[in-house]
Amino acid sequence: MSLRLHRKYGVNPTICQCFICGNDKNEIALLGANYKEEAPMKMIINFEPCDTCLEKMKIYVVLIESLSSVKPFENMTGQIIWIKHEAFTKLFNCPVPSKGIAFIEPGVVNKLQEITSHIENNQ
Repeated sequence: MSLRLHRKYGVNPTICQCFICGNDKNEIALLGANYKEEAPMKMIINFEPCDTCLEKMKIYVVLIESLSSVKPFENMTGQIIWIKHEAFTKLFNCPVPSKGIAFIEPGVVNKLQEITSHIENNQ
């Protein structure tokens, strides 16, 4: 594998961030000339969760709002909610997704937050 250096920015490094939580992933990507300008200090470069999110996904499914079911990763709204595996299977009447991620239509996160808030207030 070879890396073409950026004429002005050399290896053009950036700190990788988790696409779910936005935290640093303790990884540095060397973008070189593949990135046409100076790389930002931090950026999301792939759709692999960080170690913390992966650990959390053993118990929870992350529901991510997306504007498109055809290309959900490219059309995420930024709205997410974590839901326990048991609640997911009861609520959606289907098994937990193998990767621990499910995409939902816009507005569903707000509805789920309203429901959980109502339940918490009535206990």
